[in-house]
Amino acid sequence: MTYNHGRAAHRGTGVGGYLPEEGDRSGMNTRRRTTATIAVRLYAGLAAAAGSDRSPAKVSLEVPAGTTVGEVCARLCIPQEAVHAAFVGKQRVARDYTLEEGDELVLFPPMAGG
Repeated sequence: MTYNHGRAAHRGTGVGGYLPEEGDRSGMNTRRRTTATIAVRLYAGLAAAAGSDRSPAKVSLEVPAGTTVGEVCARLCIPQEAVHAAFVGKQRVARDYTLEEGDELVLFPPMAGG
């Protein structure tokens, strides 16, 4: 098990998206997800890049457990330089932040103006 920002990151595959926890010999009750469903909210030019004519655009994704912010951006074909800030909840996160079931990832492009 690895840790990222104080949260456990689980990896693996299994039937129905679950595997028994490490050390669980019964294979029952204590199970961990091998996939996670997350929401991604895209603002301004990032919404347009995702094919939406509205900002913010909201996308629901099922990703492998242990997926990072950078991997989600790659899956959505968003270049690294197109994302200025990423948030999960009210916390700003880095590209290597590991997402969990139910997280909402919010992505902002670089902004200009005054």
